[in-house]
Amino acid sequence: MDDRIDLSPIDPAGDRDRFDAIVTRIVREGMAARAARPAGAVPLLLVHRWRRELLALAAAIAVLAGGSLLTGPARATGPRSPVESLGVPGPLARWAEQNRVPTVGELINAMAAGATGPSGAEP
Repeated sequence: MDDRIDLSPIDPAGDRDRFDAIVTRIVREGMAARAARPAGAVPLLLVHRWRRELLALAAAIAVLAGGSLLTGPARATGPRSPVESLGVPGPLARWAEQNRVPTVGELINAMAAGATGPSGAEP
C-alpha cells in the first residue's frame, strides 16, 4: 500500500513563473515596510513607544507573583544547617552535627516522618 503524499502543488520548480512572482512580491512588501520605518529607528525606540503597556504588564506580573508568594505554602522557618542545605533530612543532619549515633526508635521515627513530609521536630 503506497500512501505517499503528493507535494507537487507546492513544488517551486513546478511553476517557475508563479514561484518567481511570489518571491518578488515578498521582497517588494518587505522593502516597502523597511522604507516606511522612520530613519534611524532602533529597537529601543519600540520599547519607548510601548512603555505604558510594558509597565502595565510588569505591574500585573508583580501583583501575580506577590499574590502567589503570600498565598503559597508555608516554608519551614528557622535556620538550616549546611548539611540540611545539601538535602539531608533534618534529624539526620542534627545527628551528624552532634556526632551521635541514633537509637533504632529514633531512626524509625525519622523514616516515618520522612515518608509523610519533613516535620522539623527534634527526634
